[in-house]
Amino acid sequence: MKESKKAIISNEVYEAIKDKILRMELKSGEPLVEEDLAREFDVSRTPIRDALKRLEHDGFVTIIPYRGSVVREITEGDIVEIYTIRQALESICVKNAVPIISEANIRQMEDDWKKSIEEFECQDYHKSADAGNQIHHMLICVGGSRRILQIINNLREQTQQLSIMASSLPGRMEKSNKEHKAIINAVKERDAQKASKLMEEHIYSTQQDMLSALRNTRLW
Repeated sequence: MKESKKAIISNEVYEAIKDKILRMELKSGEPLVEEDLAREFDVSRTPIRDALKRLEHDGFVTIIPYRGSVVREITEGDIVEIYTIRQALESICVKNAVPIISEANIRQMEDDWKKSIEEFECQDYHKSADAGNQIHHMLICVGGSRRILQIINNLREQTQQLSIMASSLPGRMEKSNKEHKAIINAVKERDAQKASKLMEEHIYSTQQDMLSALRNTRLW
């Protein structure tokens, strides 16, 4: 088999396993047995091993020597680290974006905010959160770079399971939507310092909710 073909298969397996983790079909701490995965995806164990190594590198899997692999369990330290990095990167992106963002892009953020509200009122918290994430995405794309976007997307994916749980916390989504609206208003006012500060506060607020969600899971 050509190396390129092996790489394609390994990447397909990587994406499939990651998707199952993100959709919570595979939950934190769940074992990932190579033989079972090879049977499920109808491949040899080699692309499974390659995929698991990549997933470990990207923060989704823990490989325990002589014991096997498990879906990584996120810790309070992970959450603080991830959101501290996001706070630093996204506040810079906002500051850079405010002077140059177009009126059309601002209108798109307002549309995303409205969609987030509508989905929340329909009690589809996952879609509401997705719409809110588009506001972040816009500001990163305008004021950041492709590499920053990749870093933040990876960090967001690492906390996605917990984020779904956090969305059900009382008042969580209402608070997030209110914070997003304040950020958009500051961007419309072309106040870079204010918008950047509001983004910092919003991400810190999200961090605190994520920590609450993590502590709640330990009580289940």
